Amino acid sequence: MDKSYDDLSAISTLVSSLSQNLNDSEEYITQLQTLSKDLVSKDQYEQLSKESGDDLIKSNSVANGDDEMAIIRKLEEERLSLIMDIQREDFISSKLIELIDQNHEIIESVKEYLEARESIKEEKAASFKRQLEILVSDVVLPISAQLDANMTELSARMKTVARKLVRIQLRAKENPSLLMSENYLKEFNELVQCFYSLCKEYKTT
Repeated sequence: MDKSYDDLSAISTLVSSLSQNLNDSEEYITQLQTLSKDLVSKDQYEQLSKESGDDLIKSNSVANGDDEMAIIRKLEEERLSLIMDIQREDFISSKLIELIDQNHEIIESVKEYLEARESIKEEKAASFKRQLEILVSDVVLPISAQLDANMTELSARMKTVARKLVRIQLRAKENPSLLMSENYLKEFNELVQCFYSLCKEYKTT
């Protein structure tokens, strides 16, 4: 495995871990929303969410100064604060969920890109392997076999000429008068020229 594959594996692991953490965060945010809404009844929550802070403050300003009204005002202030907290929590939660979704899409896009890049590299490697196999099987091996055959044939021809030269040399040694024979000298010169020609052919092969 090459380094890119290791990087992809590491990023995939990171993506899985991050996705789990994001899912856990989203679940926690959902629980917070549920808890916030459970603090008041559903009707109260919907009604209070529609009311503005100015309306609540105005309603408090018309209360009289006795103790009962003071307690009511205090409760109204706490209720207003709770509503504001709930609304703020809803807003933050929605933004966090949007951010989680966006990050998840980005991570998935990066993962898909890396996987596609790795796939392209694998396809190139496979193509190169096929081309190399074709080169070896269709070109290199046939040429090598032909060279071996040519060398075998050339070697055999050189050995034949060499044996003839040895025999001629032995004949002259046994019968020195052959050195005066034109036919003997002609045969000798032809064999020498043939041997030199084969040597040159061997060097250029």
